Amino acid sequence: AFMMGFLVGEKNGKSTPVICLTTGEVFPPQRDAARATECEQSKISLCCNGKRNHTHGLRWQYANKGE
Repeated sequence: AFMMGFLVGEKNGKSTPVICLTTGEVFPPQRDAARATECEQSKISLCCNGKRNHTHGLRWQYANKGE
């Protein structure tokens, strides 16, 4: 997708995939995870960075963290 001159979603090279540890579902960009789960994107990011344990009862981590 292309929005206002910026690449968004999977097309953005800085987009970081996340995995919901609670459900096992992988989302290519955090933005899709936020939309699908109705969680705030910033809260998902805080979980992935270890500053929160969960949001809306869901636990998150960056999908490529173990690589």
